[in-house]
This record gives sequence, C-alpha cells and structure tokens, in this order.
Amino acid sequence: MEWQKILEVLTCTSKSTFLLQKNIKREDEVMFHLWNDQNIKKLVHLWLEDHYNKKEFKSITKAQSFKIMGNKEFQAKNYMKSVESYTKCALYAPVNSCELSIAIANRSASLFYLNRFDDCIKDIELAIKLNYPKQLHYKLYLRAIQCYLKLGKHHLAKETLSKIQNLIHDPNYMKPSMRDNIEKKICNITFIESCVQDIVHNTDDILKIKSQIIFEENTNFPNASITVDRIHNDKLGRHVVANKFIKKGDILFLEEPISFVLLNHDTYSFCQYCNNLNTDIPVPCRTCLNTFYCNENCLTKAWSSYHCWECPGNQMNLWKEIGIGHLALKVLLTCSTITDKIKFNEMQNLVTNFDKLSMDDLTIYGITAIMLTIYLFKYTIFLKE
Repeated sequence: MEWQKILEVLTCTSKSTFLLQKNIKREDEVMFHLWNDQNIKKLVHLWLEDHYNKKEFKSITKAQSFKIMGNKEFQAKNYMKSVESYTKCALYAPVNSCELSIAIANRSASLFYLNRFDDCIKDIELAIKLNYPKQLHYKLYLRAIQCYLKLGKHHLAKETLSKIQNLIHDPNYMKPSMRDNIEKKICNITFIESCVQDIVHNTDDILKIKSQIIFEENTNFPNASITVDRIHNDKLGRHVVANKFIKKGDILFLEEPISFVLLNHDTYSFCQYCNNLNTDIPVPCRTCLNTFYCNENCLTKAWSSYHCWECPGNQMNLWKEIGIGHLALKVLLTCSTITDKIKFNEMQNLVTNFDKLSMDDLTIYGITAIMLTIYLFKYTIFLKE
C-alpha cells in the first residue's frame, strides 16, 4: 500500500481522538497522543516490514552482465556506450566484490580513448582505492602515465613510473617473465610535450566558476547581499527590503543549504551531496542502487554526514513515497553530525507555524514522524549511536 493511502486511513481513524483534545498547543502534545495510538504504530510497522521484504540489493550477476556488455562495446570501439555499461556494472557490484574495482578500471580505459584524461586518472585512482587486483596495478599506472603526458604533467608521469618500477622489482608481486614484458612497454612510452586538452569540464571547474561570483555580503544579514536589509514592523512583521536599485541578474542571497532532497528523484543527474550536475561517470553508493555522487569525496562526506542512516531507506524505496518527510529526516541526520554551531542554532530557531496548521496537517506530519522514528530505531543504528 502506498504511504498516501496509509495516511488517509490513519488520519480518518485518529480524528475522533484529536477532537477530544481541546487544548493541544505544542508538537510534543500531538506526538504524545499519536504515539499512544497502537493502531497507528501497528500499521506503520507492517508498512515498513513490507518495504523491507521488497528491498533492492546489489547483484553480482547483474554487475557481471553489464561488465560483459561493456567489454563488447569497448572491443567494438563504442567507447561512450562502454562507459554507460561499466557505470551500471559499478552500480550493481557489491561493495567487496572485484567487479566494483574492475568496472571503474575498465571505465578508465574507455575514458582514455575518449581523450578524457583527467577523468581517466580519477577512475584509476578510485579503482586502486577499491582494491583493484594488485598484480594488475601496473596496467593502470601505465595508462596514468600516458594521461599525464597527454596533459603535459611530466613530473606526475615520472612519479607514476617510479611506482611501476618499485612494483615490478618486488619478488612478491611479479614473476621475472612478466617483468621483462612490462619493461618493454615502459620503453615504448615517449616523454614528449603534448597539446591534447581534456574536452570535458569536471566538477572542479564548476566550483571555480562558482567562486568567481560577485557577491558582497551584508554584515547585518548573513548570506544576503549588501543591497537588501531585513527589517520588522507591526504591519508586515519581519521582511526584506531593497536599500538601492537592483539590476536584473544581481545575486541577492548565496547560502549553502543545511540539507536538500531531489523530489523528482532524478538521482542520476545530480550529485546528492553537493547538487552539482553529474557527468556521465558518477560514483554510485556502495550499498544502495539509486544514489550517485559526482566524485568519491562527495560520497565519503555524505556517508559520514547522513547517508549511512538514510541508505537502508533507499534500499526499501521509502523516500520517493513520503516527499518532504524525506527532507525532514535528512535535516535531522545532518544536524546530528554538523559542527557549525551557528547553522545548528539557526535550524533550532526556525519558526514552526504550529498554530497555523490544520489538525489534518498536524496528524499527517505526526504520523510521518512516527514512521521515521520507527525506521531509525528498527532499520538503522542511528539512535544507538
């Protein structure tokens, strides 16, 4: 049953209880009455259990099938299609499987032939981090050397060459017969200046552009431009006014959000940590199937900030059903790990508008809060931590 249907059923059954409560003035009073309604908790438990039993898992079989597809496209020199297949292989590959690192390593080869040398290097570094078989590291290092040479980064090419030479002279790493073959490949690499440019703008370029935005902050109005002021009067209450002429296109506010969710669930197109547009080579979550990041750094930050507790719900396909309830959960999780005390206090001091909400809305939000509480308690270790 869809969550909206659950809410309709429970809202109707709980109305009579609320109508008896004449003096409900705070959120905790609403939650007290809802939490003590055993019918609500029973139905919510059953709904969560049903989703848990249907949750999606990583699949070694699917990962291997996409790897085979990628290999066929690569051999046919359809490099863009091979990138797509290797990305899907990485998506379905279980976290500790060799398919994960191999998918990223193979994707780096496709990127090399697309002249996307910066992206190729990123995938090489990621594949090694994901425990790509050590006896094959030399292949990635040889590819990285070629990328650095194409980009004119000779010092990095020479550093990588030293890594290969250390590896192949390690008797625990490689047989002498293999060493001769690799040394021949090294000899075929020519250290020449290159004029080839990487044709794809990566996330770092986008961040540089953002840093160049002209924005002078108002010292009395955090995150707002000096062209606006925050004032208060009896007629309008708290509001914002312009203190000078504002041209079309001027930036008035510039602030990093505490949290956000993608309500249309276009999870492939946008990084779910920084909200930058993903390229065609996003980094998937190691555990769930519908969370992508623009790079490994965003994945790591998201996991420690909130996603380690949000991820089971992704596997259970909860978030696409509860809309803004997902944002409420994500704000809670993010605020539990945030180190910025100012931002934390700003969240705590937001106006609730409790007195302006209808009883139906209060009931819906309250039941959703109960569901999220049970989810955190039963399917994550958030409350234990």
